[in-house]
Amino acid sequence: MLIIGRPWTDYDRPPAPGWVRTDGGRIAEVGHGSPPPPAPGEEHLGHPDAVIVPGFTDAHLHLPQFHQRGVVSGDLLAWLRDAILPAEARWADPAHARAEAEAALRGMLRAGTVRAAAFLSPHPAAIDAAHAAAARVPLDLLAGVPLMDREAPPELLQPAGRPPEPATSLEHEGFRISVNPRFAVSCTEAMLAAAGRLAAAGTGRFMHTHLAEQPAECRRVALGDHPPRLGRGRHE
Repeated sequence: MLIIGRPWTDYDRPPAPGWVRTDGGRIAEVGHGSPPPPAPGEEHLGHPDAVIVPGFTDAHLHLPQFHQRGVVSGDLLAWLRDAILPAEARWADPAHARAEAEAALRGMLRAGTVRAAAFLSPHPAAIDAAHAAAARVPLDLLAGVPLMDREAPPELLQPAGRPPEPATSLEHEGFRISVNPRFAVSCTEAMLAAAGRLAAAGTGRFMHTHLAEQPAECRRVALGDHPPRLGRGRHE
């Protein structure tokens, strides 16, 4: 395939007119200036003003939050309580989870993202939805359910210190399952320890989590295993 446009090969300079040729899914040639004529039967695409860049990798996102972009509600813990955890709760509906997972992957692909590491929701339907979406959309996905055994609405919690086993039978070349303790606020020490053992088992798995981001979160983490507070308010 011959791709015509402006290859961006030097990020210190504006992209200049040129072309990229691929063969068998790999980059075979990169050139600048006028493109060569396509070979007989060779597919060609692009536009002289199109910028040609490598596919993007999104190293951290939450598929249930894809349609919550731009939603802000107070500090981090209040935002989770009021906007994000309710959105995740809706993934208990398998049809909703499948539709949102595929819409998120297709949205990323339209923006040039070709691989991603994602959080899902804690529901069994979430893994099935992500697996189905990854089979339909040509995007490599590493995904896992958020592990939480405290400080979230009851319908989003797993049993204390007992993360679910990865559904390895669903994995394929474009879909892998990671171990995702959400963050220290939502995980008891027992859950964090169990997640560590799960990630280290066998040949090992990627672990995907969050560092503390805001002062209120850091203060809460410093309290350790104390009674839950995040789930109060509208969830009680």
